[in-house]
Amino acid sequence: MQIRRRELIVGAGAAVAVPWMGSAFAQAYPARPVKIVVPWPAGGPADGILRPVCEKLGAATGQPWVLESDPGANGTIGTARVVKAAPDGYTLLQSHIGPMAISPALTKVPYDPIKGLAPITQLTSSPLAMVVRPEMPVRTVAEFMAYARAQPNPLNMGSVGNGSSTHILAEMLRLATGLKYTHVPYKGSDPVIVDMIGGRIDFSFLNYAGVQSNVQAGRLRVIAVSSLTRGSALPDVPTIAETIPNVEFASWYGMHAPVGTPVAIINRIQAEIAKAMRLPDVAERLRLGNYEIEATTPDQFARRIQSDVTRLAKVVADTGMTVS
Repeated sequence: MQIRRRELIVGAGAAVAVPWMGSAFAQAYPARPVKIVVPWPAGGPADGILRPVCEKLGAATGQPWVLESDPGANGTIGTARVVKAAPDGYTLLQSHIGPMAISPALTKVPYDPIKGLAPITQLTSSPLAMVVRPEMPVRTVAEFMAYARAQPNPLNMGSVGNGSSTHILAEMLRLATGLKYTHVPYKGSDPVIVDMIGGRIDFSFLNYAGVQSNVQAGRLRVIAVSSLTRGSALPDVPTIAETIPNVEFASWYGMHAPVGTPVAIINRIQAEIAKAMRLPDVAERLRLGNYEIEATTPDQFARRIQSDVTRLAKVVADTGMTVS
């Protein structure tokens, strides 16, 4: 009995020591610069979200948090790179709904979006703005649908690429309404905006921050947003779902680590990011960019990814959407 009692005491001591050791391990992190792989071209919306956050993380941890752009294939190249990185907390991924939930529904990707990466936090969510050229005589979704149906030829819809969030939202609208349109894919939002201003594209779904200056100058018009409820940045702009139920899409950015990264480090990163994002100056910059702050826990983020993977796979199956 004495031997057994000693074993129990040692076991209990070990159980108590594990959280303490994990906490001490996390407090020592980071001991060198942290690299965040951004799977998009430099200077895009992803930079706008992370740069102010990284400044705060650097000040809080005493180490630089460095963004490294690795674009290509709708974000799947940079994403796949982080899957193969060492699970030590020094190579992270700025993840996005595109390569995590849209691309896997459309094509074979070199990773499992659920099991291939460890979720840390959902950084932000944001609706897409439904944008039309100002010469189009529409100011509401209902007027847009009536106008589109009255045209002898389908309207031209510019997307930021085959299989992008822009493309899948247009397919959701087509599935719900029977809307006929001609899909014109581009490489990014800037050429879509140029051609819409030039009258070659009739409508698109774009991040509001990217079109705000042109909207304010009267060169483009926003008639709706794609979120389920109106956003804080555009409270007077109605949602698509107010006119066409169930047409709803929120783009998100998040943070992932390679599978096997210590839980204590993941929790430390999540806590520091949440703290940084809620600082008044950072929160205001994100609000102006039409981003809603999420800063979720790893478990909450994992549930969001699973939900989007399932939902968007059904949209692709129901629409017959392809990337060709």
